[in-house]
Amino acid sequence: GEGYVDLSWNQDDYDTLMGFNIYRSTTAENGFVRINQTLVGNEDRSFRDDSTEPGVQYFYYFTVALDGSESEPSNVASATPIDTVKPQMSHDVISATTFGSTVLIQAEVTDNIAVQEVTLYYRAIGTTAYTSVAMANTSGNTYRASIPASATLPPGVEYYIAATDGASYTYSGRASSPNTISVD
Repeated sequence: GEGYVDLSWNQDDYDTLMGFNIYRSTTAENGFVRINQTLVGNEDRSFRDDSTEPGVQYFYYFTVALDGSESEPSNVASATPIDTVKPQMSHDVISATTFGSTVLIQAEVTDNIAVQEVTLYYRAIGTTAYTSVAMANTSGNTYRASIPASATLPPGVEYYIAATDGASYTYSGRASSPNTISVD
């Protein structure tokens, strides 16, 4: 869910169980830490982990609390809370260029998990179809692509940038309200 993982399980091997402990890690192999503050009741077969980060994959197992000891861990299950954090974008809009020049478009894009794709869309003013170009990650959080010289004709070019983390999008401009570069 958004901001949580709901866990449920079956367990009927122990007649003397006192309850359950739930363990979590960000890797399947090691680093598991108990996340329940108090013992999960012996009649309960579910637990909500609400101390999660959006879009991060977590691994879980439970143990049965017996009289003074714990059972071996259960099988490991994984879950990923819904990624509700949109990518962040910083872009200085370009408003003018000269006839027949190549225009470098650059944006800084970050995300809490990972930026999956950044795309530049451009068209000549007065036309309806956009041309799309994948923006290359040139270093760190910097993405670049160019509007070719063949497209920089008077009266100008319209463009927008879309960045996605696979779950949501962030824009500079939109198809319906693009950034405008006037061409002299």
